[in-house]
Amino acid sequence: MTEDLCKMEERLNEQVKANIELQNRLNESAKEIIVKQIAEGLVDTQKDKLASLAEGIEFTSEEEYSKKVNQLKESYFPKEGAPKAEVTDETPVESEEIAPAMAAYLQAMNRWNK
Repeated sequence: MTEDLCKMEERLNEQVKANIELQNRLNESAKEIIVKQIAEGLVDTQKDKLASLAEGIEFTSEEEYSKKVNQLKESYFPKEGAPKAEVTDETPVESEEIAPAMAAYLQAMNRWNK
């Protein structure tokens, strides 16, 4: 009877170890997926940097890990504001004195613009 109990204990320990190993693999897969999803829109070098930074984050749950990786992304790679529109002044500059060579260039440009 004690032999049977010892065998059962060994099998239980093996199953517990296998379960822990599978859970670790599942957590690693979830971490990779979360990092890939959050890294969308970044350039490759930024993705690699984010992945290496995320390795140091402890995985407790998918939600917590996702929040922490998002915080990393926002702090290391802030969103750039909308590109500033360049304002160009298209009013012609009128000058009283224009050199004859420049006048020829202006006439040619005016013909092309029409």
